Amino acid sequence: MLQRLRYWNRPFVGDCPWCLRKIRPYVILVTAVLIFSYREGLLNAVGRLMAPNENGKADLLILEGGDSIDENMLAQAASSVMHGKCAHLMAIVHKNDRRYNGDDRRVISNSYLKRLGLKEDQFSVMETPSRHPITLTEARMVLEEASRRGARRAIIETDGFHERRSYVIYKAVGKYYNISVIPETYFIAYQPDNWWKVGSGVKELFVEVIKLTYYYGMRYIP
Repeated sequence: MLQRLRYWNRPFVGDCPWCLRKIRPYVILVTAVLIFSYREGLLNAVGRLMAPNENGKADLLILEGGDSIDENMLAQAASSVMHGKCAHLMAIVHKNDRRYNGDDRRVISNSYLKRLGLKEDQFSVMETPSRHPITLTEARMVLEEASRRGARRAIIETDGFHERRSYVIYKAVGKYYNISVIPETYFIAYQPDNWWKVGSGVKELFVEVIKLTYYYGMRYIP
């Protein structure tokens, strides 16, 4: 009896038939099978995390173009204003940014927005400097203007996985101005349920995760 107690009281290592060293391969195998079986669900969840969407009305819709301005994206934003989802559309463009070409500036011009059906008091185009950190600098300027206009709820909309970084930054800055921020993502090149099948989706996820980590590491995001 004493020998049995000594056996079961031994450390959980060595020649114990159920030690971690011996079951580790099976744990790895089961984990791999589970990941493979639910891989699309997991990848889909990653896509939804990086591209948040929430429903709600707001005083202002802030439209970030990302690396470019998409006409369909702008048309959808204009439709949100005309259907009462928000009262005003503010399109953002970066000053002296080489990413924005002549076509982009034509798309966000006053004349084009009017052709979409918006009235002059329903939209504005705001230029922000390309000063590092660009998204944080932009958020401060845009939300300061939004506060001046009396906005208390704002939708931040951009393309794809850039939405997560924009949302957390705008949300943090919005607390200073007492403005609630709602995320809304528009997808151009990929969708949250197929991004891993599209080269640009994989690349953008990788880049945005690095940038988001950098912003947290540099404490640009509280």
